[in-house]
Amino acid sequence: MGVKLNFAFYISNHGYGHAARNIPLIEKLWKDNRNNRIFIKTDSERIAMIKRNLTHCDERLVYCEGYRECGVLFREGCLEVDAERMQREVKKEIASWAGLIEEEKKLLIRDNIDVVVSDVTPWVLLAAKELKIPSVLISNFTWYDHYRLYLGKEYADPYKECYASADKALLYELHVEQMAEYCGQSETVSLVARTGNFHKAEEIRQRYRTPIVFVSVGMSVSLTEEIDVENLPYTFIVTQGVRLKGSNVVSLPDTVINTMDYISASEYVVTKCGWSTVSEILLSGKKCALLAYSDSLEEKALLAKVIARNNGIKISFEDFRDNLGGMLRQLESLDGDYSMYRDDRERIVRVICGMGR
Repeated sequence: MGVKLNFAFYISNHGYGHAARNIPLIEKLWKDNRNNRIFIKTDSERIAMIKRNLTHCDERLVYCEGYRECGVLFREGCLEVDAERMQREVKKEIASWAGLIEEEKKLLIRDNIDVVVSDVTPWVLLAAKELKIPSVLISNFTWYDHYRLYLGKEYADPYKECYASADKALLYELHVEQMAEYCGQSETVSLVARTGNFHKAEEIRQRYRTPIVFVSVGMSVSLTEEIDVENLPYTFIVTQGVRLKGSNVVSLPDTVINTMDYISASEYVVTKCGWSTVSEILLSGKKCALLAYSDSLEEKALLAKVIARNNGIKISFEDFRDNLGGMLRQLESLDGDYSMYRDDRERIVRVICGMGR
């Protein structure tokens, strides 16, 4: 059964990608050792999403709500970064850390936590360091990378100090290269994604006679104009917020959780440039059109490698709206290399467990 270990995962509430990529790690820790307890610390929406994916797990998963962070803030109704508002919120966030750290230290002691895992909550790494609890940062970027671009040194450096205090940093494939400069002891790992269902994917594929295009731009983006795709020779399976019109369009309800099965069933995927979804795409060996919406180092690092390896193309909202057919023909011509990608959950969990022994 193995040594009893208690793990605390601190998962950013900014979007759903952070939660998605921690699900396979949490699940494996739960499966591998019946003595393990895993504390999952994020906000109520992310907890609900994780619970929907891990209904088979028992009370050894302990859910703790109320953990939030600023992340990147956009102007209302568009994907333009609101630097002024973000500066105000980041200033308040930094000021709150001292109190958060003192309260969290009490909880870490009470729950006998052996290893702290952060994706990418910064301040908890300082709490772990003060208590000499081993900590692991796992990500493809940090908030320091964003804030030094949009807010400058004064607001970014406190985040850098937090991330530098991690005992170990696991840098996902497609990560921001500069992370290795400030994260201390680090190593690169490949990808990780939720486990799909081959039979479900095949069942989806068999329903339609034309090639499937899975389109998901995330709940944070709502396309205001309808796009007529009736005459395009594809079946479009779309998530909430995507306004395609035609008899060849299938809209998924927001209660669907097995989006990885739809990715596996598809020929092509059109999506926002987010790491977790791209990870599921690459591990499925699919071609993708990635909607670019910022100048962040995170997005640039991801796009550069995906494009260089012929795994996908970069698109704009205008490309999506005005030239969807041409964009898909461009994807058809790609001959990408997917051989360097693997699901690295086993290696990552081995490192996490090793920190606690």
